[in-house]
Amino acid sequence: MINSDFDVGQTLRLKREQAGLSQRQLAELAELTHATVANVENNRTAPSVATLARLLDVLKLTFSEFFAPDLPSMEKIFYRRSDFVQLAAGACEIMQVGPGRGIARLQVLRTRYKPGAETGPEMLKHEAEEGGVVISGEIELTVGDRTEILKAGDGYLFRSNQPHRFRNVGNTDCVMVAACTPPYL
Repeated sequence: MINSDFDVGQTLRLKREQAGLSQRQLAELAELTHATVANVENNRTAPSVATLARLLDVLKLTFSEFFAPDLPSMEKIFYRRSDFVQLAAGACEIMQVGPGRGIARLQVLRTRYKPGAETGPEMLKHEAEEGGVVISGEIELTVGDRTEILKAGDGYLFRSNQPHRFRNVGNTDCVMVAACTPPYL
């Protein structure tokens, strides 16, 4: 599991420099402002999941590669909660079971959205299929031009090349178990 002291800004700067890009170049390629990249690298702001996904897409990195570069092999079968890889923290917590993208062809996630938390103002879009089940709380899921509020016991399954986003519109944490193939984060 990732140390809570993980420095997103410093890691982003290192990965950007390894890719031979300036802040302005990275911002332009990710269709973000230079100020956004500078603020993230200087830890003045935490990026939304969607913003970080755009940056990592330009850097050709997965969330797993960014947060846990030394991933386990597929030899391991059973995972305790302490073995999960933290891909996002804060209002939207994403924990991955197993090694994920680059090693496994299926990504299994446990996600927790605090009230008001969302994947970000930008819609996500990637080549995959994803599905999940709400364990507790409720989540607003928008896929294309369709929006539904899913509650405990409800589920979803869709092609991820459709613009989509998740948002907790409830008053309690929303916990879900989800899967994505091929892995995206």
